[in-house]
Amino acid sequence: MILFDDQKIQESIDSKGLVDAYRFYSQNIKQEELDVYYLCKILQIPLSLCFALECLLKENPESREDALDSISLFSLFYGLFLPLSGIEPVKVKSLFGFTWAKPDAANRDLVDSFLRKNLGLSLSEKIAFLMGDPFSGKVANIGQDTLFQVLSCLRFVSRAKLRDSLFRICDIGVLFSQDVTLHRSCPPITAKEAILILRHLPFLGTNRKKEIVRDLFQRAGKLERYFLARLILRRMNLGYEYRTDFISQSIAFQYQIPLKNMGNAIALSSIFDVAKILETEGKDGLKKLVLKPMNPVSPALASSIEMENPKAFPLFVECKYDGIRIMAHKDTNLHGRVKYAAFTRRKHDWLSMIPGLQASLKRIPATNFILDGELHGTVLNWEKEHPAQATVYEIFRFLQGHTENPIKIKYVVFDILYFNGNDLTNLPLTKRRNLLEQILLPLKNFPDSTPIELSEGFEVKDPAEMKKWFQYFCHQGHEGIIAKVPLSSYAMGERTNDWVKKKRDLYLDLVITGALWATGTRGPQGFSSYLLSCKEEKGFREIGKAEGLSLENNMEIIQRIASHSLLTGRQIESRTGSAIRAGVEISPSIVVAVRIEDIVKDEQGKYSLRDPKIVCIRPSGDASCDDVENYDSLRLLYMKKRLG
Repeated sequence: MILFDDQKIQESIDSKGLVDAYRFYSQNIKQEELDVYYLCKILQIPLSLCFALECLLKENPESREDALDSISLFSLFYGLFLPLSGIEPVKVKSLFGFTWAKPDAANRDLVDSFLRKNLGLSLSEKIAFLMGDPFSGKVANIGQDTLFQVLSCLRFVSRAKLRDSLFRICDIGVLFSQDVTLHRSCPPITAKEAILILRHLPFLGTNRKKEIVRDLFQRAGKLERYFLARLILRRMNLGYEYRTDFISQSIAFQYQIPLKNMGNAIALSSIFDVAKILETEGKDGLKKLVLKPMNPVSPALASSIEMENPKAFPLFVECKYDGIRIMAHKDTNLHGRVKYAAFTRRKHDWLSMIPGLQASLKRIPATNFILDGELHGTVLNWEKEHPAQATVYEIFRFLQGHTENPIKIKYVVFDILYFNGNDLTNLPLTKRRNLLEQILLPLKNFPDSTPIELSEGFEVKDPAEMKKWFQYFCHQGHEGIIAKVPLSSYAMGERTNDWVKKKRDLYLDLVITGALWATGTRGPQGFSSYLLSCKEEKGFREIGKAEGLSLENNMEIIQRIASHSLLTGRQIESRTGSAIRAGVEISPSIVVAVRIEDIVKDEQGKYSLRDPKIVCIRPSGDASCDDVENYDSLRLLYMKKRLG
């Protein structure tokens, strides 16, 4: 039997160190006598650090004394997050009270350097920080209401007043950094400690979770509070949360993995899972990643370059439906238990949101499968002779419960990746299509609330035949066509020329990077137009300005800007005719579908858009900044129009 008193415990700390002292204390005192508050008192450490030690030893009971040593949280936020976030130096001075200058290094180089340096963080933890997701894609179980309760206790202000303040400020990070005199934590919170705490928060009860978070914020300085609040809510808006291509290229080079293999591994799992496998099993561990139902995968994507070279024929031409990309899964285990899922491009399961889809999937005679298709809809307007095709935004609102426009939805399937235990992705399209016809055609006339249909498609032998079907589908109100190489395999997560889209009008997916004020006799009256950007190698490039939005679209954009804290603090100016209009820079996050009349080139060789109009705002779960058009594709579209 071991007897302890405060003096002996203090002597143990002095001789062993913090990690060893915590391990010794927790192992030698009966669990029912273990009091975390007493432990914090006798160890003279904060509650959140005590929780970090608990998590550390739970993950690895043999952790060394220096296991929590890493770059400080302040240094990480200062050196990496500030430049990646795009916050202007003037706003940094105003918010945090110190002078800061943007580094000369490009953001991509900063990311690459961060991944390569030994900073006391594992690869998984570095990825979690870069992706702005300390929970590594898993359920967080902590939201804005919980943070309001924490901040209410810290500032002795009601939650209602905090909500009013957030409505005016439009930035949860600013709200948490207000009225804080501490510039940085002292003693410093390490990045390792912070990510360890956040990673284990979802497993705590509500009260203890709030206690830990409150203590962590109490220790943090202005800058740390600002980014911690946004990190917990996964609202970092660094622009790199979605640029997994940059991160995957750096990791592939570091581990000497071919880029194609790296991309395939991420398509089969996630960037978080790949990082975990690499640090625990090495690159050979990626070989165990195989296609199987109920594991979401990244779908194949179509290129925007039109394929009209007669040498490329024959082609298989399908109708291009405007809708939400859905990959439907079914799996049956050894005991006969069946599971279904409907994953979006961002790998979220929306099965419960789509009425009747599971019932329709049950009609497919198979033990397991993975289907690729589009959730498509028609607007039921009895005053018109023919129903109109619903936009992706209308479908999304319908799924959320808005009924102002009644919509009949259906799941249109155009590919199959897996069937009855067999991976079909390496089979040619013709064989995959034949199998789909055998499976789906018998289900055609069932009166389901969300019926499953096979996409319309035909083989064409020349440009004239392809043009005929293009005009046919456009006349029906669809977007256009997808032309596919009949012998092509299914390229998960890749955008290749094996699938090529041709649209009725010039439609582009672009990202909003600025908002201009409407002007009147009383000064600025809210946002009236938005700056649109495409991707380029170093980030995003402004190529147009959209005006004349519907009230509904404008309110949706403003709401997204406010709720996701997208204002960078930089004031901008844009010339319109003979006038110069003021506005604000927006962190790239909101993806919009834009219809344009043409692409034009100025005397300096720069490309821009003629008369861009925002048609709809892409739902967050359906598109990301990584999906927008790139500058090179605009140049190719310009050349094709000029060359006929």
